Amino acid sequence: MGKSDADKLNFWTKDKYDCFVIGIDRESKYYVIFEILFWTGCREGEMLAMTKEDVDFENNQISITKTYYRTERRDIITTPKTEQSVRVIDIPQFLTKEIETYVNRCYGLPDNERLFPIVAEAVQHKLKRACVKSGVKQIRVHDLRHSHVAYLINQGVQPLITKEQLEHRDIKITLNTYGHCLINMEDVEAREVNWLWYPYIPFGKLTIVQGDPGEGKTTFILHLAALLTKGEALPCEETAESRLM
Repeated sequence: MGKSDADKLNFWTKDKYDCFVIGIDRESKYYVIFEILFWTGCREGEMLAMTKEDVDFENNQISITKTYYRTERRDIITTPKTEQSVRVIDIPQFLTKEIETYVNRCYGLPDNERLFPIVAEAVQHKLKRACVKSGVKQIRVHDLRHSHVAYLINQGVQPLITKEQLEHRDIKITLNTYGHCLINMEDVEAREVNWLWYPYIPFGKLTIVQGDPGEGKTTFILHLAALLTKGEALPCEETAESRLM
């Protein structure tokens, strides 16, 4: 996704999602569907392909191994979008309980049958109707994936963890897609920065070293760690004590 596409990202905050989902019957399959989409960030097709055996009820995890779509009146189950899309997602315990309660109501559901034997258009139609009912702004089903990312960032989850959750192959995709559009600079409070190594590494902040394979990132970090461990000056520093100034 390029920057022009990222500028158009649409998402709900957690409060808006709560306003939306509270209007859906908790015993409805759609309640569980939207809970899965919001709390996992999975794609619509991945959710529609889920089976009971994909859910680890003991360890609170969902395995994403396939995706679903319908074409020419045929249901198609195939591999996910990319190799990175095959993954295991940790889910909150309450979501595990919601899925388990739903599964128990589906008496006799085989382990390898789809949890939600409906098509994508049905989910989209339900979303539109529920948006009107709740009064929240209209978004697409896929925008629940963006809403999940917005929630993670708001909770202070580090970009590298978000990258793994979204199965992005490169941290640059995550940062380019979501970094600039989920931070309102007017809401950022200016604070004095204490530097570990001015002007590259601040205290108490996540620092990402980015570069192509073979450029020496690991060697560079190990070198800095060795200098810090021995209390020696970092490159371009006159004294080790200058780090604390």
